[in-house]
Amino acid sequence: MLHNTVAVTLGLAKHTTLVDIEKNKIIQTIQLSHGCHGAASDGEPLVISSGHRRCTRVNLNDMSHTAFEGMAGVGFIALFQGNIYGTILIENKVCCFKSTGEPLWTFQHQDINRPIGIALDKNGCVYIASLGNSIIVEVSSDGKTCKTILSEADGNKSPYSIDINKEAGIMIVSSDISEDGRNYKTAFVYKL
Repeated sequence: MLHNTVAVTLGLAKHTTLVDIEKNKIIQTIQLSHGCHGAASDGEPLVISSGHRRCTRVNLNDMSHTAFEGMAGVGFIALFQGNIYGTILIENKVCCFKSTGEPLWTFQHQDINRPIGIALDKNGCVYIASLGNSIIVEVSSDGKTCKTILSEADGNKSPYSIDINKEAGIMIVSSDISEDGRNYKTAFVYKL
């Protein structure tokens, strides 16, 4: 995808819209047979998850697409060096798949509770927003070990989304905060 293009998933409407944010113009609408929950691209292709049934790989050159049936339950997704990474909220799992949808590894750990957001750094380490216990977990690139790197003590309360600027080594995490007896949504920025 071009640097000025954003993919917007439209849930139960079963389509994803590509938007040129510089021209404020819709470029393309991709209609699918499943709900569109999350989208990720590392240039080519675009992968769209339904959050419970399947994921679909879209070729951005000709807009052809292929559904991956073996990725049921994958919600939030990220791509890195041709592999697809995803979280399965109800099973407390983090998974890695080949670009064809074949599983490479699955990881579960007691520290991962209701994993939502997912991002990768420049070394392939996987970062998970663990909503159920308000922590950020780093999973090794081979999916064998993990460690908690941020907790509620660091300001994270119910972290949901996470993104990493690989070049700058900066991570942004959406979170809740409470002030004056009221709850707010915010984002925190951390140096990796």
